[in-house]
Amino acid sequence: MKRIIITILVLSSSALQAQVFDTLTSEQQSEDWEIFRGALEHAHGGVHWYMPPERWDSVTQVMEAKGWPAQSMNDFSLLIRQELTAVHCGHTWMNDVNGWSTYQAENPVLLPFNIYFNAPGEGVLYHDFTAEGNLPIGAKVTHLDGLAFSDVYRVLSRYVTADGYSEGGVMNRMRWNIIPRYAQHFGGNEVALTYEWEGKTETVMLSNVSRNTRRERFEERYAETEPSYDGPALYLEVIDAEVGKVGHLVHNSFTKSWMRQRGYPLPKKYGEIFEQVAEQELDYLILDLRDNGGGDDYMGTLLCRYLINQPFDYFVKMQTSTRRLGKTPGLDKANGLRFIGMMLVKDREVAGQYKWIWSKTLRTHRPKAPVFKGQLVVLSDGGTFSTATDVVSTIHNNREAVFVGQETGGGYYGNTSAANVKVVLPNSGLSITIPIVRYTNPVDKPEWVGRGIIPDVPVFNTHQDRLAGRDAMLEKAIQQFQE
Repeated sequence: MKRIIITILVLSSSALQAQVFDTLTSEQQSEDWEIFRGALEHAHGGVHWYMPPERWDSVTQVMEAKGWPAQSMNDFSLLIRQELTAVHCGHTWMNDVNGWSTYQAENPVLLPFNIYFNAPGEGVLYHDFTAEGNLPIGAKVTHLDGLAFSDVYRVLSRYVTADGYSEGGVMNRMRWNIIPRYAQHFGGNEVALTYEWEGKTETVMLSNVSRNTRRERFEERYAETEPSYDGPALYLEVIDAEVGKVGHLVHNSFTKSWMRQRGYPLPKKYGEIFEQVAEQELDYLILDLRDNGGGDDYMGTLLCRYLINQPFDYFVKMQTSTRRLGKTPGLDKANGLRFIGMMLVKDREVAGQYKWIWSKTLRTHRPKAPVFKGQLVVLSDGGTFSTATDVVSTIHNNREAVFVGQETGGGYYGNTSAANVKVVLPNSGLSITIPIVRYTNPVDKPEWVGRGIIPDVPVFNTHQDRLAGRDAMLEKAIQQFQE
C-alpha cells in the first residue's frame, strides 16, 4: 500500500482571492497556451475528431494580434476551458485554477439556489439556499441578471466537455457545472433572479452564498427529504406489469475494481443474473444504464454477450496520435504507458495516427449462454457515458430493442478515453487530463455522427417526478413491451 503524505496550506480569504485573480503577463499566457496546444495535439487520441486543426491557429493569431493582453488567472482558465470544450471529448477535463475551490467555499460568490433541467436550456428552481428560504420551488427560471436563461445555458455550455455534440451529455454535465461556472464567468456577490410562478413573472435581488453555506442549508432543509440514489450498483428486480413479469436490470458502473469492492464480482455476477432471467422465464427485460459513467471496456463486451445472440464486433479500431508519450513539455512522465508503443503500428488509412495491433475488445465476440432472446428495452440518459454508451451502441447495431429515455452522453460512433496523461501549465498551474486512445465503434448511421444514441421514445424525469419519488422513465420503458 502506498503512503500518501498531504501537506495542507491554509491561506486567508484575501490571499486566496489574490491567487485566483492574479494577473498573468503576455509572456506567461503565450507560454501556457503553446504548451496546452502542443500537449493535446501530441497526446490526445482524437483531438481533431470534431475540431478542425485550424481552430487553434485562429486562436493563436487573434491573441497574438492583441498582444496577449494581461488577464487574471480566472479569465485565462476560462479561455483554456473553452478551447478544451471545443475538442468535444467528455473524457478530457481540467482542474479549476489554484485556490478557486477554497475561495468559493468561503466567499459568497455562488448562486443561492439549485437549478433542475427539464430540457436543455430550460430550468426550474430546485433547492433554495437563501437566508429566508422562501423561493417557490419549481418556478421556471427565465432570466439571471437580465440575461435570458437559455442564453446563460448557451454561454456556460462552452465550458462543459461532452462527447461530440450530445445534448444529453451537455445537459447532464451542466447539472453540476452551472453553479461554479456562473460564478467564474459572470461573478458578483448578488444576482437578479427572474422567474415565472403561477402565471406571474417576478424579479428578486438575492445575495449569493458560499459553498459552505449551501452545504449547511442543504443539510438543514433537504437532507431528509431528498430522494436517495445510493441503492445497489447491480441488481435484477422483477416487476409485475400488464404484459406479465418484466425484468429490470440496473447497472451503475462497468469499473471492475469498483464493483468488486462493493460486492459485485464481475463478470461472474453477469452469469448469475442471466441464470435468474432464464430460471424465471422472463420474456421482457429492461437494461437500465442511466447515470452509468462507464468503466472497463471488456466488461461491456461480456454483458453484450448475454444480450446478443450472434457473433458481433465491439470496436473496429483503437488508435492514438503518438507512440512516444512524455516527450512534450508539460506532460507527465506517463510511467506505465511506455509499453503501449510496442502494441502500435502506423495507421495507413489516417496520416499521423497509430493503431492497436491487438486488444480483447477488437476481436469478434460470441454469445454466452444463457442469452436473453426476449423483448429488450434499453433505458439511458445523459449520464450514460463511455463504456455504458458503447454497450448501448453495440446493442443498437446488433439486435432488436427499443431505446427509451434521453440521448446518451457518450458518442454512438465511439470516444477517446482509456489511459490518460496530464499536462500542467507552468504559469497558471492549470492541470489538464488527456485521454490517449480513440475507440471507433462498428456502426453506420451518418446522421448520428457526433451524437449519442437518440432514443426511440424520448422521456426525462421532471423535477415534479423527482420530488414525488416517481420514475416516469421506467414507467415509459415498461409500456413498450407487447404481448
